[in-house]
Amino acid sequence: MKKYVLLLAACCMALPGAALDPLGAYNTRPPEGCIDKDVTQEELELADLIQVSICTNPSLSAQYMGVKASEAAVGASRSQYLPSVTLTGTGNITGERLEHQDYVQGEPYQGKAEASWLLFDFGGRGARIDATKAYFKAADFTYNAELQKLVLSVQTAYLNLLAAQESWTSAKASLATYNQSYNEAKKRYKLGMVSLSDKLQAQTRYEQAELTVVQAANQINQYKGALAVLLNLSPDTEVKLAKPEHDKKFLQLENDDIKSLMATALQDRP
Repeated sequence: MKKYVLLLAACCMALPGAALDPLGAYNTRPPEGCIDKDVTQEELELADLIQVSICTNPSLSAQYMGVKASEAAVGASRSQYLPSVTLTGTGNITGERLEHQDYVQGEPYQGKAEASWLLFDFGGRGARIDATKAYFKAADFTYNAELQKLVLSVQTAYLNLLAAQESWTSAKASLATYNQSYNEAKKRYKLGMVSLSDKLQAQTRYEQAELTVVQAANQINQYKGALAVLLNLSPDTEVKLAKPEHDKKFLQLENDDIKSLMATALQDRP
């Protein structure tokens, strides 16, 4: 009997943690869907950026671990309905030898097993489990809110970066036009066709266009850094963006009822 008790204790210690999860507290899996692309070499679409951010963003990962902790707490609270068993054992060797008698050895092993099962506690156990479930739902809603916030931030950074790149292209085209106007103004001033004020005005417009190009380039770097941080990359990482195709479908919010929009927001927003 003693050997069976020791063997049972050894088997319980050797079993993995997943095998001792009869209530399914560890069913939730981490976020999946990371792409097999080099984010620094290949062009990334908006869907690719969202997938990378979900898999790598540390804030979202922290919220996910909070959900896992609350889920495990629910499983632990349900264990209150199960009986508890305590096994203890000791081993020692004692003996005595009396004069003119053989050596007498005592019993070297001792074991004890205790079992208890709470059957009724006037609703306290159920209330504690309900409270743990409520905390789990709150953590789940918090994770969903953080997920939607991250997706919105990635979309905003993506569109801001594309808009900044287009603004920089437009600023360079304007700079070329003002440069041509400034060169023509200088030639006309040398020929006496225009006054000095006209030349200075053309020069001012050209220098302002140069400043606009520099500001647009700085804006691109800022949006690149913001997008890289959302992807958990270094702010100086170069991310190539694939321009979206033209979408002819537009969202007509002015034709919708404000009550239906509020109902949709209350239903979909965590």
